[in-house]
Amino acid sequence: MQRHLDFELEKLRNRIIKMCSLVEEQVELAFKALLNGDTELAKKVVEFEEKIDQLDIKIDKFCHELVALDQPVAKDLRFIMAIIKINNDLERIGDIALGIANKTESVKEILPVVIKLKIDDFANFSKKMIKESIDSFINMDTSIAKIILRNVNETDKRHQEIFRNLVTEMTNNNSIVPSAADLVLVLRHIARLADHATNIAEEVIFLIEGKIIKHQKNLEILNED
Repeated sequence: MQRHLDFELEKLRNRIIKMCSLVEEQVELAFKALLNGDTELAKKVVEFEEKIDQLDIKIDKFCHELVALDQPVAKDLRFIMAIIKINNDLERIGDIALGIANKTESVKEILPVVIKLKIDDFANFSKKMIKESIDSFINMDTSIAKIILRNVNETDKRHQEIFRNLVTEMTNNNSIVPSAADLVLVLRHIARLADHATNIAEEVIFLIEGKIIKHQKNLEILNED
């Protein structure tokens, strides 16, 4: 006979998968709005933010109820602990996507600069990390998660390179400074999205292997495969 807790954990899994889907779509909309200067599309990101916040609260409450009422142990408890942290990272990704969308109005004034600096490549890199971290969770695949962690320095490298080029553009053309300053914030947001994707990858490894990876201190774990 299947345990009551098994049904509850499956319900929790379905909810977090729904959260993943909403967040991915919100990020996609935010970047599409930003890179096309589409302020109307940017407004739709707000609608996703409200749905994500509501689901975040529901998942968090459900997790704490499961711990209090069902007293899970071992892998079940680890699953719930991982979901709490992954849910938090997903909610933060949603917040950041909203922050990116909110800069659409300003950044659209310098779209030629956005194109020249290939901000779209950086955005796509960050989106790919989010998608892969979510895939690693849904498929319970630590190999994907470990690839994300091995490539974590690539985010900083791309961020710093684009930032330096943007500073050069601002130096050569003072008129773009106000909008470029907002673009600096967008770059920081994109880097933070990648950071949260990395956090999710860490939780996947914890969930499946019971191993804690923080700040790349346990690099031997990443080199086991």
